[in-house]
Amino acid sequence: MEPLSPLPALPRAATLAHSAPEVFAPMADALHWRQIEGGVQQCMRLLEYTMADVYGPQTLLRSGLLPAALVQGHPGYLHAVQGVEPVGGRRLYVAALDLVRGPEGSWALRALHTQAPSGLVASRWSDAHAAIGLQQVAKAYQSLLRGISARAPGGGQAHIALLTPGPYNESYAEHAYLARYLGLSLAQGSDLLVRDEMLYLQTLQGLQRVHALIKWVDDAWLDPLELRADSTLGVPGLVQVLRRGHVLLANAPGSGFLESSALQALLPALARQVFGQALQLPTLPEGWSGDGSGGPVVGGSLEMPSVQWRVFALADEAGAWTVLPAVPADAPAAMGAPDAAGTAAARTPIVTSRAAENLFWLGRYTERTENTVRLSRVALDALGGEDQSCQPPLAWLSALALQHGLVAPGVPPAQQARRVFERSLVAGVWDTRHCTGVAFYMQALVLAASRVRERMSPEHWGLVMQAQESLRLPQAETLHDPVQAQRVLVHISGLLATLTGAQTERMARDDGWRLLSIGRYIERLDFLAGALAQALHTGSLSAQAGFDAVLALFDSTIRFDAQDPPRRTLDALLALVLSHPDNPRALACVLHALRACLRDMSDMAQGRTAELAARLPQLPHLPDAAPWLGAQDAPQLSALLQECRMAARATSDALNSLFFVHRGDASQSVGA
Repeated sequence: MEPLSPLPALPRAATLAHSAPEVFAPMADALHWRQIEGGVQQCMRLLEYTMADVYGPQTLLRSGLLPAALVQGHPGYLHAVQGVEPVGGRRLYVAALDLVRGPEGSWALRALHTQAPSGLVASRWSDAHAAIGLQQVAKAYQSLLRGISARAPGGGQAHIALLTPGPYNESYAEHAYLARYLGLSLAQGSDLLVRDEMLYLQTLQGLQRVHALIKWVDDAWLDPLELRADSTLGVPGLVQVLRRGHVLLANAPGSGFLESSALQALLPALARQVFGQALQLPTLPEGWSGDGSGGPVVGGSLEMPSVQWRVFALADEAGAWTVLPAVPADAPAAMGAPDAAGTAAARTPIVTSRAAENLFWLGRYTERTENTVRLSRVALDALGGEDQSCQPPLAWLSALALQHGLVAPGVPPAQQARRVFERSLVAGVWDTRHCTGVAFYMQALVLAASRVRERMSPEHWGLVMQAQESLRLPQAETLHDPVQAQRVLVHISGLLATLTGAQTERMARDDGWRLLSIGRYIERLDFLAGALAQALHTGSLSAQAGFDAVLALFDSTIRFDAQDPPRRTLDALLALVLSHPDNPRALACVLHALRACLRDMSDMAQGRTAELAARLPQLPHLPDAAPWLGAQDAPQLSALLQECRMAARATSDALNSLFFVHRGDASQSVGA
């Protein structure tokens, strides 16, 4: 793998809980680190033993060392996995431990996180990195992955995925970063499904078996069938897959009770009983109030600790524990990429069906936003122009605006009530409730982009946010001001041009990117063919204002005026917007690009995309437009334009059924 570009620094709250900036470097020297390291390793061995006993023989419960009410009454204890032996023989692989240091300098365990331990990517360096070295951090990740792979059903060829709650989770950027850096498939619950008691990832290549799942979702949300029925974050049937031994979960479900501060108060006694040793990393002096929730009762007065610090424990391939501080977000170039060559995910990048669908719609909404901006600008120019006597262009632009929802329903067309129509068109730039205008499609663009944020550079995502911010609702006095609207539309046009460049030049050119491009071409073909057909129908091309407006809408004015020799004739215009080989918005060029992208994906879905490419219409060369024009509305050309629109929509429907929906046999979805 190539080293990855770092993601934006995470919010401090994701790394340290309520810590002041001055306490980010609690390490004094390597000696202190070694003392903490030994204490954390002992603590993790004790926790692994405790969890295995609680879900196995339960000797600690029967002996009274662990109160049953504290364990089985805790919401983090899962009856559904009682007696389930984990794949690979161990339950804990990753944990976060919050440590505190009092004024006297001693360290103690304040909190433990085993279900979804966030903060592995830190917002800055700490002295601990100098103490342990970045290469050791990289080796720890390598060893973790090798250990998981070796214990998983697939062995050395195991497909490992990272389960995230999704882009609305505050730690999503960290999840995306780790998945990319470690070479894992990033998956949300909706990306996964159960068939024949095995776990599968829905991808562009079809269903792919998942052998191991590193989860960053709290246990209760993992399976709506057997745990929380209202969960949309998990996978129906996942617990049954676990029972059958067909997937390794890291960490194994059911560790939530270990996070109880009341249980942590019992760790010193457990260490003496289990290991015959004193606990090297003491816990805060808290007691148990007797209820299952594990709320602490602090005995005596406790001075607030002066330093809080989060460290992480990672299981290695030998079964031991490596202790690390959080990894700086700018560290991977120095660390080097982990050697995950033993995993299938590292060798073959996988595009999930969800990511592919969102990329497809990101392309469509980007193009749709551009089209809406351009149509709004052309329409406002026409409505504010000096020549208002020519009705066909107004009728054409009015029909397009109504057809695409740029004005509120019921507004009379521009040729009947020009100022009323203009006010509605301007208001529609900002309106997301009644109109499908610029702000509406920008909102859809942002939503699609947020769902594939892991594929975007920080600068790319910043452009998306900047474009959205530019469409904030203006003050009431400028809400219907066409001059203000045009100013904003010009600014948005520039941002969208940059955003399109980022999509073209700064995203990985895999099949997901091809679907993004296909989405753009489908949208462009449908919009431009429909706009030209409407222009023919209203007779707009016979008027100079309509002639110029069509060129502007096709973003082809400069190319047209640069012809040598210049020819402002109808056949020259049609040749440029229909078949000119150098015009990326000529319909023939759009069809050619769409056809090429579909053919590039012909190795998937049994070559069905090549069939889709073959079905696209062919536009003949047009040295002379006369044969295409009839006395009224050029019926032959209109029919061809309608064929282009139908082909665009049919291609979209076919791609949806080929790549975005994996129906299969519903009776085999989950185990009984």
